[in-house]
Amino acid sequence: AIGGGATGDFTGFLASTLLRGVDFIQVPTTILAHDSSVGGKVGINSSHGKNLIGAFYRPKAVIYDLDFLKTLPYHEILSGYAEVYKHALLTGTVATEDIEKHFSDRKTLESLKDMDQFIFKGIKTKLNIIIKDEKESNVRKYLNLGHTFGHAVEYKYKIPHGHAIMIGMIYQFIVANHLLGTQFDIQHYINYMNQLNYPLNLIQQIDFEEIYQYMLSDKKNNGEGIQMVLLEKLGKPNVYHVEKNILKQSFKQLQLLVE
Repeated sequence: AIGGGATGDFTGFLASTLLRGVDFIQVPTTILAHDSSVGGKVGINSSHGKNLIGAFYRPKAVIYDLDFLKTLPYHEILSGYAEVYKHALLTGTVATEDIEKHFSDRKTLESLKDMDQFIFKGIKTKLNIIIKDEKESNVRKYLNLGHTFGHAVEYKYKIPHGHAIMIGMIYQFIVANHLLGTQFDIQHYINYMNQLNYPLNLIQQIDFEEIYQYMLSDKKNNGEGIQMVLLEKLGKPNVYHVEKNILKQSFKQLQLLVE
């Protein structure tokens, strides 16, 4: 599988089904694929939502050639950076402050200076979670930070994965403030996303009721309804059931803050 995340997911899914499983090798060419190549989750979309058909199937090997990253347009760098940044949020305050300081604006992110170090740290964070829960029965769900809302936006509006996930991560900060009483500075994260030139203006076009229907098909849900990964503080994620009224209230605040 030589290519981005979709290539790796499709090839891995195909390999998992052919002859009940044949070996495959991941050769990621994007930042996003450097993340998705590790962990063994392979899947494809259906008419009902994103990644609803898939398997847990590890590659025989993952081969990295970081020279591929020099070929990426900026919008693809932005998409991949979302997952690298997510891992920093899952790691803690020091990791988050470090990555925000290092990639403080479009110019520094576009340079990709030391990106390999942050990709490595992100993969390490991800693997530390996966070895505790390979089949996503508990703590592996933490890797879905920002994905409940983000996947719905990505699927509905056909925008790059990472752009949608960054919106989803801002949204979960707002939901956490409403549900858990946390005191996250939402404006800080919005300002940071603007510094990097994420297209947050899309938020004004989103119809909550449509997105809510896609959120209902999220794989983390159970009989209680929508389950979201929320940060209790940086580095401390957990999964919570969230009522529709809180989701809607949080969405309205998100739209107001990015006007």
